[in-house]
Amino acid sequence: MIKDIGRAKWQVPGDKIDLVFGFLYSERTLHMELTKMVPNEIVQYVTKQKNLPDAFHTRLFRSVPGGCEYEAIIEYQPRDGFWPKFVDQNLLLRAVKQSLVQTIINLETSFGILEVESRHQSIETTDPIVRY
Repeated sequence: MIKDIGRAKWQVPGDKIDLVFGFLYSERTLHMELTKMVPNEIVQYVTKQKNLPDAFHTRLFRSVPGGCEYEAIIEYQPRDGFWPKFVDQNLLLRAVKQSLVQTIINLETSFGILEVESRHQSIETTDPIVRY
């Protein structure tokens, strides 16, 4: 859910949106700030959440015969300290990869690219890009 939808903007660098969602019986807020937008080419933004490293997102769009290619990249720097670093390099990495795969599935489903039966194959063959 978008927090304060009346003030939310997502068109030019500097625009911000706060998303609120439930996670493990509590409410979390994801702060997003648009850093670059070139229509039909690239979208870049930063996300911030309490107790997690900032994440830098890039979405690339390339024209190809019959449509476009979509590439999603998420980069973050693991935090210092044994436990935070362990969480960021293991649990967070797994969650980020899972969210990228789900994003691709949602897009493919929305555009009618995937049949329900081939969705599982897509999950197994998709190699999301996560850099840290």
